[in-house]
Amino acid sequence: MEDRQKRLESKVAALKRAEIWTRRFARIASFFCIVGFGVAAILSTIGIAGDGLEAFLAAENTEIIDNLANAIFLLICWWWMHRVGDAFEAIVEIIDELAETV
Repeated sequence: MEDRQKRLESKVAALKRAEIWTRRFARIASFFCIVGFGVAAILSTIGIAGDGLEAFLAAENTEIIDNLANAIFLLICWWWMHRVGDAFEAIVEIIDELAETV
């Protein structure tokens, strides 16, 4: 029985580490997401202030579109990693509840 408890604790510890690292990566992705949206906003403001709105809308603004696409991608990654962290947390809670009943 003690061997079973040790194996269970080692698995729970691994799941908790995975949860912690997933949440860390989610924070990093959210930081870069905010930076990406900020860069796109700054470039848009500079483009509108420099050339005017009509010229800005008529020109191909691939740099701004690329920054927005990257920011949206990172936003999706942040959301996904946060959900994976929640799943790890739920698995640990379920294992703890099942261990108490046995």
